[in-house]
Amino acid sequence: MKISILVPNLSQNVLSRAHLLGKMLMRHYEVEIVGPVLDGGIWEPLADDTSVPRRALPVRGAVHLRTHLRTLGEMADGDVVYAVKPLSTSFGAGLLARIARKTPLVLDIDDWDTGLMNEEIRALSVGGRARLLGYSALYPFQIGSVLGRGVCERLIGAADSITVSSPFLQEKYGGEIVWHARDADLFQPSGYDRARIREGLGIDPDTSVLLFLGSPRPHKGMETLVEAVRRLDDRNVTLAIVGMDATPYCQALAEHASQVLGPRFLAYGMQPFARIPEFLAMSDMAVIPQQKNDATAGQVPAKIFDAMAMEKSIIATAVSSLPQILEGCGWVVEPENPDRLADAVRFIVDNPDIAKKMGISARKKFNECFSYDANALTLKNVFERFN
Repeated sequence: MKISILVPNLSQNVLSRAHLLGKMLMRHYEVEIVGPVLDGGIWEPLADDTSVPRRALPVRGAVHLRTHLRTLGEMADGDVVYAVKPLSTSFGAGLLARIARKTPLVLDIDDWDTGLMNEEIRALSVGGRARLLGYSALYPFQIGSVLGRGVCERLIGAADSITVSSPFLQEKYGGEIVWHARDADLFQPSGYDRARIREGLGIDPDTSVLLFLGSPRPHKGMETLVEAVRRLDDRNVTLAIVGMDATPYCQALAEHASQVLGPRFLAYGMQPFARIPEFLAMSDMAVIPQQKNDATAGQVPAKIFDAMAMEKSIIATAVSSLPQILEGCGWVVEPENPDRLADAVRFIVDNPDIAKKMGISARKKFNECFSYDANALTLKNVFERFN
């Protein structure tokens, strides 16, 4: 049986979700990723990784029903279509394939995109909101269209099966939970030389490195993180952010962090997916300082499983399912509270034996619950009904 995974935009990090789903499905089925390229090129961290076959439809300008959505539906020629996110260029194209060929359609919901859009709209001026509505009406099939998203949201019930990435989303939409799983063999702590990696990056072996891994965005608590490190006022504690891009937000964040922390701040751009374990291996702890709002209500950042797999000490805020995931194997603090975050960092720095034990517990829980092996069977059971 062939499964076509439809991705709404191969230029964005949603490709990472499709990639992990594809890797697990390839254990049992023929798999191909299909999607439009809306922003110039394939998402950088996976641009050179073709371990899951993919076909791209380059799109210049606006997305149109006949020229793009129908073409995507035709390109997704598998026995089953697996649409990632309820958006026009994935789920919408999948619905067209279902109508044309009666192809079974499975929908994956990895985030509460409506909540994220709510937060973005709240941040806009009245004029900005008016422009967004005008844009949405003129270009309803663009993934940023409020109207297009609303229509797709209402059609979720048309899917034959649903998978989700968190308990919040399961409660909202039903379906089976498939976590942002990771390959336990790739994320293998013993496979990386911490000293050699640090030497290559020019990081002192005695420095305690606090790592944020991922795309910095306002709802991810970056300002709180920078302020927590500032309040520590410890020259041996350095903040490293891996995943900086060219957006105005990242540029402003880098400037602010450099001014506040000086040499205690290290910035790295987007990295190939295969290098993520290296950056974790050189760090002492990982932090997920999510804010608590609509944008994060349904999110379970994949980087928490990266860190668990690599036996890291992990600090996260009490948002979404993070407290349950880290129960017995990490530290959970109040969101947007730099003092509590700084206290947790200080405790880990001052108690390396406890930190090491927690990291080992995190790896054990990862293997049992959040690895490919732990999630592949759930995913197989979703698709076996169509085989």
